[in-house]
Amino acid sequence: MKVTVIKNLNVRTGKPSVNAPCYNYLTPGSVIEVEEQMVEGDFYEGNNKWYKGLDGNFYWSGGVNEINANKLFKMSENWHISKFGIDSLWNKTKGKGIRVAILDTGLMESHPDINKNNIVLTKNFLYEGEDELLMKNVSDNIGHGTHCAGIIAAQGIYSCGVAPDVSLLIGKISDKSTGIDSSLLFKGIEWAYTNNADVISVSVAVDQFNKEFQNRIQNLDSDYKGILVGSLTDLGDLGFDSNSFPTSLNACIGVGAVNKNYKMDEVTARSSYLDILGPGRDIFSIWNDGRYKTMTGCSMATPFVAGVIALILAYLVSQNKKISKKELINYLKTVTDKFDSFESLPEKKYPIIDPVKIFNLIN
Repeated sequence: MKVTVIKNLNVRTGKPSVNAPCYNYLTPGSVIEVEEQMVEGDFYEGNNKWYKGLDGNFYWSGGVNEINANKLFKMSENWHISKFGIDSLWNKTKGKGIRVAILDTGLMESHPDINKNNIVLTKNFLYEGEDELLMKNVSDNIGHGTHCAGIIAAQGIYSCGVAPDVSLLIGKISDKSTGIDSSLLFKGIEWAYTNNADVISVSVAVDQFNKEFQNRIQNLDSDYKGILVGSLTDLGDLGFDSNSFPTSLNACIGVGAVNKNYKMDEVTARSSYLDILGPGRDIFSIWNDGRYKTMTGCSMATPFVAGVIALILAYLVSQNKKISKKELINYLKTVTDKFDSFESLPEKKYPIIDPVKIFNLIN
């Protein structure tokens, strides 16, 4: 089972004793796997119960809390998981074997709710040089990318990812929340396709883009299997068409946001590129300081949809079933009983993603 560290905790080797050798300590928020049965050892602050880690070391029980994953999965903060039935699908799959690329501001890889073993590839597109370590360093200075990654792949300590077992490809294409360099976004998408990402989640958008680059991405899409999921800009109901990249690509699924009541959120722009709605209001996820944060936006709905696609793809593989990319995208848009639109636009209703119904169909 897993426990989380609540205070600086010495790692004791050899025996459960305060006098045992200690070559390291863990900071609050660290997560360790231990045997379920505690052992008796030295008393410390009136407590002589110790955990033996699966690594063979000993940890004083007063410095940790048990993680009851099933209870935490039902926390009200993670409403997007329970209300959309994601937790009911985990007995079928958690996305293992599916490669999801996240192009954003990077990731706090050491966050306790991220499994480092799931990160298979990283690239910092802001760095040009020969230093391999710098090219792979995707440390998140903003928090946005970390939050989006958690929506897809958080491990359920406090934040629940939609598909916690997926393999992550983290591309850092920005170090700021606005003024994204369009050329880096294009490079990131090409990198994700080239490295066989099954799903590409992009929660940033640019207004200026090169037609040549756009054609290159369209050509890539015809050759590779990856499904590109893009966030609409958070412009709200301003009465104009949001022509931003990557949602303007034919290859991209444009995602808007709904709230807890399945109503299109006010941040969602009206757009001919809006294909589907997902939960985006008050979404609880991880942050780049090792803690957690609630955020609102189409940026949050996009990784949710990407995570659902990863679950579907993983389940299809496990059942030895195949459907085309076109069929899968059609399922996302049509297999639902939930639709919504702004009251000022009654003539246009948008589908709200329905993961459980899609799984029932492909079952």
